[in-house]
Amino acid sequence: MICGNINTMVKSQLIVLFDEEELTKTLIETYLKDLSFNFEVLKFNEFDETLIPATDEKKIIIANVSQINKDVFSSISKLSKSKNNLFIMISYDKSADLQVKSLRNGAKDFLPKPLIQSDFTNSVMKIYREEIMQNVENSTPKLFTVAAKEKSVGKTFFALNFAKELADASKGRVLLIDFNNNLNDLSYLLNLNIKYNTPYFINRIEEANAQIFIKNLDRYKDSSLYIMANGNVRNEETKTDATKISPAIDLLKKYFKYIVVDNAPDMQDVNKALYKKSEDVFYILSSSFSQSAKNADYLNKELFGMPIKIVLNKYNSKKDDAILNKLEKELGRQINIKIPKNIVAISTAQSNSSTIKEVGEQLDIAKIYVQLAQDIVGRG
Repeated sequence: MICGNINTMVKSQLIVLFDEEELTKTLIETYLKDLSFNFEVLKFNEFDETLIPATDEKKIIIANVSQINKDVFSSISKLSKSKNNLFIMISYDKSADLQVKSLRNGAKDFLPKPLIQSDFTNSVMKIYREEIMQNVENSTPKLFTVAAKEKSVGKTFFALNFAKELADASKGRVLLIDFNNNLNDLSYLLNLNIKYNTPYFINRIEEANAQIFIKNLDRYKDSSLYIMANGNVRNEETKTDATKISPAIDLLKKYFKYIVVDNAPDMQDVNKALYKKSEDVFYILSSSFSQSAKNADYLNKELFGMPIKIVLNKYNSKKDDAILNKLEKELGRQINIKIPKNIVAISTAQSNSSTIKEVGEQLDIAKIYVQLAQDIVGRG
């Protein structure tokens, strides 16, 4: 038995673990130490429902399963009918059949072995918050849209760095969605192996298949940042159904703390649906100010009434400060965020499929993204 070292005056949350593999039990014990609640673990080699304490309090039960565990599934199906038994299934068998079977028999989640720490802790914390604490957290999931009228202003790169810093600052799951009309900017930048492109995912996700869809998303370097991007995939669709946006976002908010959208300016119906769901719209401008009239027109028409944050990307104080007042007058809006110009750092990040902070935490450009994410997480 092990116990969490959080405030021992708080009543411990019971976690029951069934797995014959010592390495898995050791990993789980290590991962559990990062949880933000006090806990107590009971460990057993083989699943036996009689070993689960019959308490009136909710408990998290982690069980190793396989296709041949018919008796185990029968017991779990029966036990999961009680709201006090919250199951997480784990297995080296990653087949869709076993995942579906686990979920249909009452599991709250299915995690493939070997267990990845962020997946495991996120799963346990999600169950703890939603099933045990009943979402007592003050913060609610939020959607942010990154928009631009001009091309080549760094919109996708901003969205990636912003989303990654939100994941780091919140220590929760964040989803970055690429709506760029199959231009493949994000998948190319990160060298991703896309399984479901964005239109296919949004058009087809529903409550019954959400967990399976989400488990097939790419993840940024084993972090808690998940990527939904476009690419040349077998199930590719080219058009997102705008009527599917709102229900898809509402469903995704059950699984992600923050959602960041990298959108395309020419998808009016889709964008209107996204803007309505957004906490903030980050509108990206380049330092060239080449199309200030077109930007002003887009802001006043397509984004009228939206909560907009103007981001001046590739900002050079020596050159740009002299004409900032003129730009703000032409836009009819104040510049909210200035991202410093650093061609070398950006080129290094892009060539390495990484974020700016990975190039250098002390860079001014990296500090801007970190501070932006911390401010958002801090306001709940």
